Amino acid sequence: MATVIITPIIIMGLLCASLYLPPIQEYATRKIESVVARNSEFSIKIGSLALSFPFNLIIKDFELKKEGDCIACGDAIEININPLPLLRREVEVNYILLKHINLDTHNIIDGTHIAGKIGHLRSAIRNIDLNNQHANIRQLHLEGTNLKIDITNTTDSKKEPTPPIDWEITLQKGSIRNSRIAIGLPQENTAIGAGIKQLTAYNLQAHLASNSYKLKQLKIVGGSVAYDHGTQPREMEPLNHISAEDININGRDFTYTPATLSADIRQLSLMQPDGIEITSGSLAMTADSTLIKIERATLNS
Repeated sequence: MATVIITPIIIMGLLCASLYLPPIQEYATRKIESVVARNSEFSIKIGSLALSFPFNLIIKDFELKKEGDCIACGDAIEININPLPLLRREVEVNYILLKHINLDTHNIIDGTHIAGKIGHLRSAIRNIDLNNQHANIRQLHLEGTNLKIDITNTTDSKKEPTPPIDWEITLQKGSIRNSRIAIGLPQENTAIGAGIKQLTAYNLQAHLASNSYKLKQLKIVGGSVAYDHGTQPREMEPLNHISAEDININGRDFTYTPATLSADIRQLSLMQPDGIEITSGSLAMTADSTLIKIERATLNS
């Protein structure tokens, strides 16, 4: 009787253990490639796939393509997960690492095109609670990234509105280095760009359903922004062409909701290409739909 009970357990244990053997991993890699190619319009090619105990997955030299066009191609993806919390419908990710990922969504996202490169992204997620819809992210670091996002207006008045995503997200520490993002709205002749030499943020809380956000501390070194609207030159419509460089900000207690806004900027400096320069400044303010209250404001140029 004991043999009948123990034998299936031993077989399952051996099957699980076999997943860590390189020949089995090589077979699984080729099987994934063939299944994706056979059952979808995408093709995937994986240079190597390695799984180590308990759950550390490394994928190197991968290509995800559609009709020969690269959707996502890169050097490495590494995921390290603590498996025990999965039994409680929770996900604990020790770290996620992306290295040198080229992206181009082409036409797979309706109304949006994303293209560019992620140089280095690393994140450690303490807990994702699937039952209570809450994610606690210990750390998120992004470096050497350059993305361009073009958004076209595809609003369908007959389409039912999508219900809000009722998730709460907490980020304990985030940092960005040497990265840029450009957002284009072609139908409105509008382009927005931002660059970051170094950004550090602490204690971000986001409630997506209510569209409310809180940030305890923010520091930006060497930032830049640009806003361009319309086709007229800067000389004729200066307010439609705004840019600033060498932006340095040190602030805390930022809050935003659809009805209120507040910030305490302790240090601020920036320079505009046309010669306007703010060497030092500060601002503490609160605002709602009816009133803007300036508690402190200094400006030196």
